[in-house]
Amino acid sequence: MHRDKSFTGSGHWKGLQGVSVLSYRCGYCSHDVGSAEGLETEDKQSYIRVCPQCQGPTFFAVGERQWPGPRIGTSITHLSSDIESLHEEARSSVAANAFTGAVMLCRKILMHTAVDKGAATSLSFQQYVEWLVSERYAPRGAETWLDYIRTRGNEANHEIVVMGKEDAKGVLLFTEALLRSVYELPGLVPPVP
Repeated sequence: MHRDKSFTGSGHWKGLQGVSVLSYRCGYCSHDVGSAEGLETEDKQSYIRVCPQCQGPTFFAVGERQWPGPRIGTSITHLSSDIESLHEEARSSVAANAFTGAVMLCRKILMHTAVDKGAATSLSFQQYVEWLVSERYAPRGAETWLDYIRTRGNEANHEIVVMGKEDAKGVLLFTEALLRSVYELPGLVPPVP
């Protein structure tokens, strides 16, 4: 019996068979699982595994390419609903192998963060980054990785460049570092009595 019924309601997958056990990180629930139920092609080069935790189906193509892939990064608390939505969309984009889109979303997150914290809505992207630094929302020494987000985001947005997995992963993890510094850590401080 599975615990999370958000994918299948009260039902179970029909026609599953016992297959060789495969360990993987589920792209839906982010649990590390080992699945022995699924479907395989006759040549056993492509298969679908059903997560024993959430019942989400994961497709593995020839060469072990996984859809949806594991979500990179983690959820971050105390975000505004818009920024949380953009962050989760960026994580899902990486899992869907939409790396250029993920980089562009992280660029947008920086703009939203600056405006959420008081920057004017009419600044250029570089001015938003400079504002985050000058207003000390970015920690000391963050200029280098904020510039990395800026340059990769600009390339994804304005150049004829396709971003790869490592580009998206780096930009997402740096973006998460900023979000933790700006939102999550201050949100964890208990109120003063």
